[in-house]
Amino acid sequence: MAKSLSPERVQPLQRAAEQWKRQLVDVSGRNPLLNFRDLRTGTLNLTPTPDSYVMQPELDSLLRGRAVLLSNLFQTEEGLGESRRRVSSIHRQAQATLDEKGINTLFVAVGLATWEVENKSQPNSPVVLIPITITPLDAARRDFKLEVSGDPHLNPVLVHVLREEQGVDPLGEGDPAEAVSGSLAATETLLGDLQRKWSRVRGLSIRPRIVLGNFKYTNMPMVADLEGNLDSLGNNDLVAAIAGVEQARLALANRIRDPSLDQPDFDPPESEFLVLDADASQHRAINRATSGESVVIWGPPGTGKSQTIANLIVSLNAVGKKVLFVAEKRAAIEVVVSRLQRTGLESLVMDAHGGIGYKREFAKSLAETMREIRAVPLQDYTELHQRLHETRGQLIAHSQAMHENRQPWDISLYEVQERLIGSSEAVSAVPALSSDKARGLGRSSVEQLMREAQEWVDLRGHEISTRFPEWAECRVDTPEQARDALTLIRNLSSRVLPETKKTVLNVFDEAGLTHPQTVGEWREALQLLKNLEQFLEEFDGKIFTLDQPTLRAALEPARHWWRLWAVLTSGKYRVARAAVRAARLDGIKMGGLAALAALDQSARLMDRWAKLSPSVGKPVVPENVAAAQGQLEALTELLREAEQVFAKQGLLERSCNDTAQ
Repeated sequence: MAKSLSPERVQPLQRAAEQWKRQLVDVSGRNPLLNFRDLRTGTLNLTPTPDSYVMQPELDSLLRGRAVLLSNLFQTEEGLGESRRRVSSIHRQAQATLDEKGINTLFVAVGLATWEVENKSQPNSPVVLIPITITPLDAARRDFKLEVSGDPHLNPVLVHVLREEQGVDPLGEGDPAEAVSGSLAATETLLGDLQRKWSRVRGLSIRPRIVLGNFKYTNMPMVADLEGNLDSLGNNDLVAAIAGVEQARLALANRIRDPSLDQPDFDPPESEFLVLDADASQHRAINRATSGESVVIWGPPGTGKSQTIANLIVSLNAVGKKVLFVAEKRAAIEVVVSRLQRTGLESLVMDAHGGIGYKREFAKSLAETMREIRAVPLQDYTELHQRLHETRGQLIAHSQAMHENRQPWDISLYEVQERLIGSSEAVSAVPALSSDKARGLGRSSVEQLMREAQEWVDLRGHEISTRFPEWAECRVDTPEQARDALTLIRNLSSRVLPETKKTVLNVFDEAGLTHPQTVGEWREALQLLKNLEQFLEEFDGKIFTLDQPTLRAALEPARHWWRLWAVLTSGKYRVARAAVRAARLDGIKMGGLAALAALDQSARLMDRWAKLSPSVGKPVVPENVAAAQGQLEALTELLREAEQVFAKQGLLERSCNDTAQ
């Protein structure tokens, strides 16, 4: 139970809370939760009237929590065509919001309330919101499945406005909207009861309309917190400081800790709970947060913020603290959750970002998680901690050795490396001599080295790299190796490369393909032709002309356990399977999964063919593909040998004209 607020906190918090609520609640005419209006494609009327074509028995089934098809809800052609267009638009908008922010905005709104407001237009506010999921049944979006996905509840914007502006508490001892179930008649009875209970509102009227659309009220839970938990929020120094309470600001300032950069060198291993790599700056940020500081961590993309958050969640959880992780976009949460999953700690996460549907399901999920956590046995990490302690000691010793000043120059190895890195590019590194060889260098040996160096300069050896760049890095040490290198070059340039090029390009011309530029691209294109040849030994070429998206959609049940049901009940499934069987040359019967695999393989081959063929016609495989592959393998071996001899990499990725030169 939260303690009461001190007097110096009450007024600033109340002023701030009122300001925050005004910023959070949209009471303008743009908010459909307060001023609903029918849209051209963004809403769908589900009220059973002669003009709406809605089938009331199907609507009753939907309100009872059963899944219904749009084609059953609107059984006339006039109603189905228009409703299909609207539901498709509503679903796309909801899916975009769900993918980006993890927020479900799909609801069936039951009842529209209006009342008299001075100097403003009358509201037209949905009364009850029922969470809904919409599932397209095929790629063409010809039909959809609608199903209730959570508990009904009163429109939170309506609740706020009635409470703050009209002095009526719509919730009372509970949410009356949870009684919405059973039938349209029961829903209309509930709306009548609510109109009587809210009769204090001047001019209140509730119309029994039912509409499907997207309604967003993500700020309202924060408003509810401000209204019902101000004492608890005010006792939090961070919230109070944001509200302008000077006492809270001073309290936060007194908690500031600035751990030293080398604190991880001395922390006991058993007090560290990092499950992912962390550099010094990340480790320092984690130490500040776990010490009780309120911190802001900023960093551009790719600097490890998500990894730091995952480490922080684990570290705080390990010492018995609860962590609430929120983000504006769903992708940010998924990145952190995926990191925890990779470490086997997904049981720490209760993902509520997408919204909680049924309270019963949520309670069940929470109970299962608690059982899993209690079942985890205690582990003995003594050996691991000892190994960490020893490894850390080795790293600390290495760091100290690198930064220790050494005689006779009184500088550290780290400084030596720094100066070498900063040296001019014209300075060349001298090969290191062993102590014995250095001591063995007498006057005569030094003079001989000087003569050989002068001879190297006189012969312009230092200019070899610019005068003969193609030979500068050549790995040739003897005359025999030089002759072999010349033979290799002549063989490649005058015979193997031209002959192979002629054969390969003839194959491409016969197949109707564009000419790839590199040897590596030749290999990929020839391999495609080889794969096509093997595929066409089993299937007739007409398989490429089939309506593959439609057939794959019809055969999709073959991937799942209900495939037997599809075999027995789906004519589309059997027709699609027969179409693929007809393309098989040996006439052997194929199951649905095999037919689906054949379609997938033909689609992959056709996709690769389309990238190489300007006409994108049916694939044609010449007869001499194998001969071209044999010649190309011989050329590839010689090019790899040339890469070794001349220290040139990537000959297979260069254009053939560059390689020939």
